[in-house]
Amino acid sequence: MNQGGLYCADYSYFSSLSFIKLNTKVSRLIYPSNSCNNPQIKTLTLENYPYLKELVIGDECFGYVNTVKIKDDVSLESIMIGKNSFTLNKNSYGENTGRSFTLTNCHNLHSVTIGRFSFSDYNSCNLSCMNEEMKRIMNRLV
Repeated sequence: MNQGGLYCADYSYFSSLSFIKLNTKVSRLIYPSNSCNNPQIKTLTLENYPYLKELVIGDECFGYVNTVKIKDDVSLESIMIGKNSFTLNKNSYGENTGRSFTLTNCHNLHSVTIGRFSFSDYNSCNLSCMNEEMKRIMNRLV
């Protein structure tokens, strides 16, 4: 993909996506729908991608991931997650006490889109230290 983008295939054989050896200077990560649904994949972090500006995750991805940590990312501007991703309860809700989503210290983040039923069975969500525009948007949603 041009302009610093990377279209990711299904990295099902990794137990933690933070160990994937991709080009760390990539500015866009795109995961197609129905990818990364291997029970071995338990964690998603972006710490290895300091130049990442855009994260796109399709529908029904990362179903078995229990921990999502996006933190201290000064470059990240946009996150788009499709429907029924990061959940074992597709088209429904639940509560799994071991699942958490953390989005902190991403001061350039100006757009977050999360599709219906994504994270629908996570029991912990920590959103903090965003830029002022994102804080206003989040305050209107609460």
